[in-house]
Amino acid sequence: MAVRESPPLLRRLIGQRLKDRRVARGEAAATVAAATDINASVLSRIENGRRPPPIPYVEKLCDYYAIDDSEKALLLEMAKASRESGWWEKYPKLPQAAVDYISWESAAATIENFEVSMIPGLLQTREYANELVTRHLPEYTDQEVRATVDTRMKRKQVLDRPSLTKFHAIIDAVVFERPIGSEKIMREQLQSLIEATRNYKVILQVVPKNVGAYKGMRGGFSILGFTDDDERTEILYSEGAFVMNYQDAQPDLDEAHQVFQALKDVAVGPHESIALIREKITDYT
Repeated sequence: MAVRESPPLLRRLIGQRLKDRRVARGEAAATVAAATDINASVLSRIENGRRPPPIPYVEKLCDYYAIDDSEKALLLEMAKASRESGWWEKYPKLPQAAVDYISWESAAATIENFEVSMIPGLLQTREYANELVTRHLPEYTDQEVRATVDTRMKRKQVLDRPSLTKFHAIIDAVVFERPIGSEKIMREQLQSLIEATRNYKVILQVVPKNVGAYKGMRGGFSILGFTDDDERTEILYSEGAFVMNYQDAQPDLDEAHQVFQALKDVAVGPHESIALIREKITDYT
């Protein structure tokens, strides 16, 4: 594999490869930590790929697992490249969980996103996002609100990245009836949704109100997919009122895919969804 992926994906690949070696040897993380004199919490962070791995530790683990010279050289090269900073790290006010999500999002090959309470972040207009942040985080100063909105707007660049192949968003129609800001803000936001679908990577579906109760309506989530040659890995992200959660266990991912498929089944198709959004625009004129 050429070292061409983004830093977040490189961190995940390094962690997964090292973890696979440990598991193949049948050793517990605590055993490896003790044998290599690496703090157990540091080893955990290396394996979960959410922080740049210290290069000396990657080298030490390669030696411990008896990884051959060519793969060791590749892992060390990946470790060096993984330490490059992302643009989001220039915004110190961002919570660490948000930094983690943006870093994964920036490296994803596919994104499947369901939202039940707001327009998906990657499809929000600046005015809509500004209103959301102002109301949701009233303790923020004007400067902090502006920086947070700037970050959200910059995230949208991911939709133009060649490596992203699909962004599939499903939105509960009740979102369109919740006025975020003025009628002008809502009208322009809904128009922007329609314009976003001109990007062939963007698939947009709406769950209409007449569906009633449905599987998945408890809260929004995203499934981020990553590819490394023929290998595919995924991360499940969900957000509640007080906590942001990440899962990469296969049972959790399997359940998330089942829920997303159920959402696709109850939502109307892309063309009908656009027609529904056009109809809702008239409510804000």
